[in-house]
Amino acid sequence: MDLRVKPMTPACGAEVFGADLAGPPAAVARSLRPLLLRHGVLVFHEQATLTPEAQIALARCFGHVTALPSGLPGHPEIARIDHGVDAPPTENVWHSDMSFLSHPPMGALLRAVVLPPVGGDTLFADMRTAWRRLPDRLKEIVRELSAEHDIAKCAPAGDRGRFAGFPPVVHPLMRTHPETGEEILFANPAYTTRVVGVPEAEGAALLNRLFRMASVPEIQCRVRWAERTVVLWDNRSLQHYAVADYLPARRIMDRVSIA
Repeated sequence: MDLRVKPMTPACGAEVFGADLAGPPAAVARSLRPLLLRHGVLVFHEQATLTPEAQIALARCFGHVTALPSGLPGHPEIARIDHGVDAPPTENVWHSDMSFLSHPPMGALLRAVVLPPVGGDTLFADMRTAWRRLPDRLKEIVRELSAEHDIAKCAPAGDRGRFAGFPPVVHPLMRTHPETGEEILFANPAYTTRVVGVPEAEGAALLNRLFRMASVPEIQCRVRWAERTVVLWDNRSLQHYAVADYLPARRIMDRVSIA
């Protein structure tokens, strides 16, 4: 493929032109992987030929894809994220997808299905850059610490019983990217609950400071969705925030998570 890459910000994100995501999936993935590792999130426009089958096939070339009990009929690997007046959005918090798992997804491929007339953008924050921006003394402290991640933190009180199969897990606060070796700040306000082995008040103060790093504009990019837009991101390196500013309009996205 003859690709043209336009960085979105100095920190992260790139628009990729000339890519046909419905092409031979293995060849497409080979072309995109180095760009994904560099920019963290890739945005593709005018992908009219990307069918659900092609979306799943491309995702599989980056890693294992699992069928979901609540997946789309006929395409159980696809999670449909459908929000409107009857199902208000819930992803408007900085998070790394499924960090409450012992092995969170490496990334995701997200396709716009129905968009509001205006709004519904997605923000991404580069947690590699967030780590580099921490003071050296704080890095020394954080390197030695781990934190607990729990799905129940973001669950409505009445639904917490549904998540009994997902006990809290512990991850280092600084993770190393398995492909690039980059150091990454790994704490998010959606799922990270406490610092292990640190007094509660002290740990909460530290987490609040680390959570704020994602909200720094200098480490962010913003995706403005359009019809036929598709986004691929590295969940190991980035957090994201789906802006919930579009009600009473409706927003439908199809996501394939990559193990």
